Amino acid sequence: LKVFSLMKEISWSDLESAVESLGLSSGLDVDALYSESVCLRQAMPMITTANITCEDKWRMLFEKCSADCTKLVQFMMSIPVSNSFTERVFSRMGNAWTNERHRLEVDVVKAELQCKLNFDMSCSEVYEYVSKKPELLKAAKSNKKYNFLLK
Repeated sequence: LKVFSLMKEISWSDLESAVESLGLSSGLDVDALYSESVCLRQAMPMITTANITCEDKWRMLFEKCSADCTKLVQFMMSIPVSNSFTERVFSRMGNAWTNERHRLEVDVVKAELQCKLNFDMSCSEVYEYVSKKPELLKAAKSNKKYNFLLK
């Protein structure tokens, strides 16, 4: 898969090969994508030479393109650049599942990892947050904890 950059022009063959290698041919209108590549070719000189942040360059690109090109870029941007996050999860799992804690069930280790990786609140902040929401405590003690936020 070719690396895309907003520092140089993106050609139709680059887009076509990306669609093919990502297996997106059935989900995208390739004819519309070609029309967008023509529009993109006209906009790229302005985008590549602009002295603005990368985020603003992508914003300009999305303003010039319609949904098909945006879908392709969003799909490509969702592919992780490295596996460091996955390695970090396995490292933390190894730290949580020690010889002293070897009888923990998988669900307990999973819940612990999810809390450690997804929350940036300290223990006192969590306590303060939960103590102000009695309905959350009630839901946690019942079987309603899985649909608490869906109400």
